[in-house]
Amino acid sequence: MGIDVTTSSGNTIDVSVGGSNTVSLTQSSTSISVSTPATSTITVTEKGPKGDTGATGATGATGATGATGATATAGDGIDIAGGEVSTDLKSNGGLVIESTELAVDLAASSITGTLAVGDGGTGATSLTDNAILTGTGSSAITAEANASYGNDSLQLSSSVSEKPTLELINSNTDAEPPELTFQKTANGANNDGLGLINFKGDDDGGNLTMFAQIEGKIEAAADGSEEGELNLTVNAHGNVRNGFRAQGNGTDIVDTDVGYGAASITTVAGNLKASGEDHTFTSATSGKPVLTLKNTNTSGGSQSQLKFLKDAADVSVGEYLGSIGWYGDNNNASPETIQYAQMFSRTVSITDGSERGVLYLQVAEYDGTLTTGLTLEGATTNGQIDVDIASGAASTTTIKGTLTMGSTAAMTNAGLLSVAAQPNITTMTGVFTGSSNQLITDDGDGTVTSEAKLTWDGSSTLTIGSNATAIMNIKRHAMATAAGSDLKIFGGDSTDGQTNMAGGDLMLQSGLGTGTGTRGKIEFLSGKTESSGTDLQSATFAAQFADGVFENTTGYGFREKINFVTDTFEDVLADGDHTGSKVLVYGADETLTDGQIFFLHTNASWDLAQADDVATGATQLLCVGNGRTVTAGVILEGLIRVPDTEIIGTPAIGAPVYISETTAGHFDFTAPSGNNEFVRVVGYCIDTHDDSGVDALIYFKPDNTYVKITA
Repeated sequence: MGIDVTTSSGNTIDVSVGGSNTVSLTQSSTSISVSTPATSTITVTEKGPKGDTGATGATGATGATGATGATATAGDGIDIAGGEVSTDLKSNGGLVIESTELAVDLAASSITGTLAVGDGGTGATSLTDNAILTGTGSSAITAEANASYGNDSLQLSSSVSEKPTLELINSNTDAEPPELTFQKTANGANNDGLGLINFKGDDDGGNLTMFAQIEGKIEAAADGSEEGELNLTVNAHGNVRNGFRAQGNGTDIVDTDVGYGAASITTVAGNLKASGEDHTFTSATSGKPVLTLKNTNTSGGSQSQLKFLKDAADVSVGEYLGSIGWYGDNNNASPETIQYAQMFSRTVSITDGSERGVLYLQVAEYDGTLTTGLTLEGATTNGQIDVDIASGAASTTTIKGTLTMGSTAAMTNAGLLSVAAQPNITTMTGVFTGSSNQLITDDGDGTVTSEAKLTWDGSSTLTIGSNATAIMNIKRHAMATAAGSDLKIFGGDSTDGQTNMAGGDLMLQSGLGTGTGTRGKIEFLSGKTESSGTDLQSATFAAQFADGVFENTTGYGFREKINFVTDTFEDVLADGDHTGSKVLVYGADETLTDGQIFFLHTNASWDLAQADDVATGATQLLCVGNGRTVTAGVILEGLIRVPDTEIIGTPAIGAPVYISETTAGHFDFTAPSGNNEFVRVVGYCIDTHDDSGVDALIYFKPDNTYVKITA
């Protein structure tokens, strides 16, 4: 059941419900809706209407008259209407009402005029972006055109000579100077840079160039063990190089590096005083380093001097005054540094007016012991020097010229006494004690010797040497006044007039060992050109052939000359053939296509290189296929005839060649250019041959660097 009940405003409606039922009342703007279940009953009782309004009360007494107010006159932005005063505010003029208060809006667009410096303004109508502001008394603030700050950069510029300048002026009377500080506030780490001062200018091509730089760095950032580094660098032929480095290296120790490059020169204008204990001059160049004491004085008595000064507080007899030592490595498996010679001096007498000294020359003998071979000692007699020569009763002292005693020649360099004639030995009785077949030599003075180390077997073999292990030599006689002459060793010729007879081989055979003994090797030696002079060169260039390997043994390497003028490459090389190459036999047993590019995978396989992914040839070892890897090997470097089937693009003499990004393993004369592709030069085109296609002679030598493209 539903009942709608409406009543006048101000009336009350009472609702009662029988039983346990409930009533729901819904109020709207004009009614209340009551709903109950169908079985319920509802009684509505409405009260009577509201009574009439009562009569109005009597009027109160009139209040006292207020004080006379000030007179307001309309005009100049003030309006008066009906006793109400108001203001006329200019739109965007700067005056605004905020709530109930008058305020100034400095951002208003219609504010005009300039606020003077004396009134708290700038005195300026506009300012340049990022320009630094400067003031002079009451004049308008200036935005400096040559001084600006923006993007974390302070810039001073000038077109005036020797300008701009940055001056730090301190007028305090104490001893402390002004400071220019570079501070990095983040937690430090080793090798962090702290500040740079760069010196830049244009080169003669108008290119802005870094010519010098001063840099401060953190060498070690550990708390309590901090160490710093200061570098002074300059431009050296297009590259900025470090010319001076100061670096902390422990408590109260500062290491410095001066100069850059083995050929650099460090000049000290004045005297050089070094207080350290060890001073080393190092060079990897043959005949270097050289220590030169140069005197340019024109006086004939002027000279350079290498001075050893012992300036101790207490001086004693026999005191060592200075030494020069000569050191080198021995041939130990782990080479040891050995002193092979020494020259030093000591005091003999330190008595004032009778001072005497001694000079020793020593060399290492037998077991590396330094033994004196020459002693020069000042005698107690004025003008006299005593000399001791050699060491050991069996030692030999050789005098190349004539031995003079006093003013008389006592013995010639032939070993003959000059004071009495000696007959030449003319008979062999008692002279020869050698075996049969020994060759006889003349010693040059008529004396002959039966050479035990030089025998002829009477038929085909000349034997040099004996059971001793000393090296034996065959040598062309030295020329007295001309360059050395040739020595030729020939294989046997066939007899002239015979038809199609082969010549004999020239065989060099090293000595044969027995069992597991090492076979001998064949060595090749040549002299090395040295500085101008009369001293004989030493045989320092060497190569050897041993166990099937021909190798250099002195570090100078081999020189190979390849001639493609007399015979062109297509006449001597087939497709995939190579010359002047380095071949490596290594890797998984697989067969690689001739003329294709491969890279060494981490699993030891050789996979096709392709420039579309840095993992397939950008940083890996590259090769060119040469057939089966474990027999023919792979080509690491060399001149290769690459067939046209393995080439993309048109070969051009002198042009670089790259790994192809489109076809795996191919040479490409166009550099890759796609996103995430890499560019790696693997060689250059030397020549081309137009056959059915265009083969190319390529010098394969992959660059160690690559460029990854990000498009």
